[in-house]
Order: sequence, then C-alpha cells, then structure tokens
Amino acid sequence: MSQPETDVGTQTLADVFEVRGDWWLPRSPNRKVAGTLKFDPARGARLELMGSLAGQHTLEFGVYHVILGEALDGTPITLTGCDMSSLPPHVLQMGRLACDYEPTAVFRGSHFASIDNIVLDSLKVSYDCLPAWMQLEAVREETGPGDTRQTLFLQESTESHVLDDATLVFRVSPEVRREPCTYSVRARASVEFAPTKPTHYSNLMRNFVYPMQNLLSLAMDAEAKPLAVEGTVAGAPSADRPVRVTYSDFFQSRLRPRPLEELSPVIFSLASLGADTTRYLRSWFSKADLLRPVCDLFFGVAHHPLMYTSQRFLSYCQAFETYHRRQRSGAYMAKEDFSQVLCTICASIPAALPRNLDNNIRSRLRHSCEFSLKDRLRQELEVLWPLVGIGFRSDTGLRRVSVESFVDLVTRTRNGLTHEGRFPDSIKNEHVWHASRLLKMLIECILLTEVGFSVEQLPGLVKPANRYLHSLDALAKGE
Repeated sequence: MSQPETDVGTQTLADVFEVRGDWWLPRSPNRKVAGTLKFDPARGARLELMGSLAGQHTLEFGVYHVILGEALDGTPITLTGCDMSSLPPHVLQMGRLACDYEPTAVFRGSHFASIDNIVLDSLKVSYDCLPAWMQLEAVREETGPGDTRQTLFLQESTESHVLDDATLVFRVSPEVRREPCTYSVRARASVEFAPTKPTHYSNLMRNFVYPMQNLLSLAMDAEAKPLAVEGTVAGAPSADRPVRVTYSDFFQSRLRPRPLEELSPVIFSLASLGADTTRYLRSWFSKADLLRPVCDLFFGVAHHPLMYTSQRFLSYCQAFETYHRRQRSGAYMAKEDFSQVLCTICASIPAALPRNLDNNIRSRLRHSCEFSLKDRLRQELEVLWPLVGIGFRSDTGLRRVSVESFVDLVTRTRNGLTHEGRFPDSIKNEHVWHASRLLKMLIECILLTEVGFSVEQLPGLVKPANRYLHSLDALAKGE
C-alpha cells in the first residue's frame, strides 16, 4: 500500500543540486561571468564564479543584494543577500579573479532586479508533517482476479479558510507514477497562502509561512520541516509567473525530512478542529507578530535532541517570560502610582556613588515593579494548573502536585543557572530536565489557548498522564 508524501514539485529544500550558467549584476547585464551554483543541506548555497562580477581585474568586497543568473537550460535564477565567501578570492589562469558568494535565498524561474521587486500573488508550501496533520489516508488499492486489474482511489481536494488578510488553501492532489508493471500513487499535500493583495516575499514568509510552521510544530509536537516552496509573481506574464524557492536560510533546516510513518498528530489534527477550523486559524494567524519572539525561543529548541538541557530550560524560561510580558499585566502596582514611589526612592540614592553604579541602581529600580518569574508563574498557573497538573495516576497511585512545588523547582533551577556564583549542590541535572519538561508543558498549554482552545479542553490535548507523567511524578515525590 503506497504512502502519501508532501511535494509541490520534483525538488525539495533538502535536495542537493548543482546549476551551471552565466551570472551578472542587475546594473551590468552585459558583463556576464560563468559559474556554478551549488547547494547541499549541510553547507547551504554557494556560487562559484570563474571571474569577478565587477570586472576582469576588479574585486569588490561586501554584499551584493541581488545576483542574476541563467542556467544552461535557460532557467532564470535570482540570488539575494549574496555575501562574499570566507574563502579568499584566487587568481585563475590568464590573471582572472575567481570569487565565491553565499546567497541567503535562491529563486528559480524569474529575475528580480532588486529585493523590493520580489512581490508575489501567492505562495505554496509543503511540510513533511502536513500529510500526517491532515490525516491523509494511504491510497487504497484493489486487485482483480489474476492480478489483472488495479483500482486506485484518490481524488484531488481543496479546503479553503478566509483569514483577515489572506486565504489559506489546503491542497491534496494525486501523483501517479507508471512503472513497467505497476502504478505508484502518492498524495501531494501543500498549503497555499493567497493574500488579498500582492505581497512581498519576506512578508509572506513572516506573516503566513512562519506561523503555519509553528502551528504544525505545536500540533505534532515535532519540528515541521518545509519541503518545497513556490509562488506566483505578481504582474508577470503567465509564462513567467511560477517561481520556486530552492534555498532559503529563513527555514534553517539542515536535516532530511522524516519518513511519514514516523509522524502522527500528537496534540491535534486538522480534522479535529472540525467546523471551527477557520476560527482557530484566524486566532493563530492574527497573533503572529505578538507571538513571534515566544515561538522563536520555544520552537527554536523544543525539538532538537542534541540541545544542552540547561540551554533548553533557559530558552523555555525566556519564552514564558516574554509571553507573560506581552499578554498579562504582571505589575505589583499601577504605573502612575509606582512613578511617585520611584521618585522618592531615587531621591535617596547617595550622590557620591560612581556613575555606572548609580545608573545600574536606577535602571533596576525602574523595572522593580514588574513581576518576578516566580510571580509570573503563580499568576499563569492559577488557571492552568488545576486542570493539567493537579492530579494524575501513576504506578504509585494518585498524587497531587502543588503550584508552589512547580514554581519553586523552576525558579531555583533558573537562579542556580544564571544568578548564583556557582551551581548549587542542591540542584541536580535531573532537576533541570524535569523543570524543562514541565515548562514545555506549560508553554504548550499557553500556545494552545492562543490557537483558540478553551482552558477546559487542555487536559485532553496535553495528556499529562502520557507525555509528562515522569516529570510530574518526580515533582510529586520531591525528587
């Protein structure tokens, strides 16, 4: 039985490629230099030129915002953010300078004279976990008597959701590959972002592609790896409209996508959103700017197994504090009232203090009205903890975990890692691990509420008795 896979074309962002052709600067279209564009997931993209773009005996250092190219098969290519390689230029035969550049993005299928010109009508992206999140069934096959007949059931389908300033379209289409005696059928899954008006590529990435990637990571409890990105150029003739992004450091993905059988929705699937799917998507995408630094800190470390435990824990702490500062009040006193208190305290600071010390004291005092990490945790857990952490069953029976024990574990561990002169003997490596796991559970709950789930739905989504039982049990025992 064949398996679905995501793919919007023959090339993915993880595929090694090498393209030979001619390359030039937009300001000098007649000064072309032969060279080769190479890419592998471990090193990124590199343009190796057989000369200098600035002239035969001229060398320019710095960054070229755009380099244009044409492959041997005539495909137009645009490279953006091209920094000169760390390798020094070298001299080829006949005195020609050879230069290497490392672009931040590669667009195949169109020429853009400047970065400002990369304006698209839509952008379509596939992720390795998208078929699992959409719960696509493998193609059903029926074979007739004597293996003479094979019936394949897979229809093209779309599912559209209108957001505030764009339409999201989930697409599934069959791909039939004929072999000498058999058929190979796969499902191609992608999500298309169609803004209400032509939008710059970077804005599409920031406001739609990036939030979608984070939503999938949250739903799957796994890193969502982009496989392919392609768009339609705004205002271009129909033949020049398709453009494929074959490399972008925006994704920072250096690993091969996982096999589909290793992926399954852990927290929620697209189908589980039901009739409220549009509401959930609108809620999540409308908060993209607000939640961006939180998602950066959280998803940047959550699914990387080689990350140091202490680094993961500190990133979770920062993610939680960043969220709380943006979404909660977190102050001991109203700003107007505290201003009067602050003036009184600052007036008592000795005038003879060194300037750096005086500035440091005043800076700390200005922020002293804000909640500490301990109080931020207490405030957030007043609502969440009774539902997801207060009671659970384990092999030792029913235990109750208090808010204070969780808050104490997190704050002692954070202070031991950052504020103490040395790491306290009372904090062991397993304490850091358990604190990190429980912080991850808390941030997942917070992000799920931002998607639109109610607090009452969280226990069934987070499933603490399955994924976080070990850490909760250790906390209940006081280990």
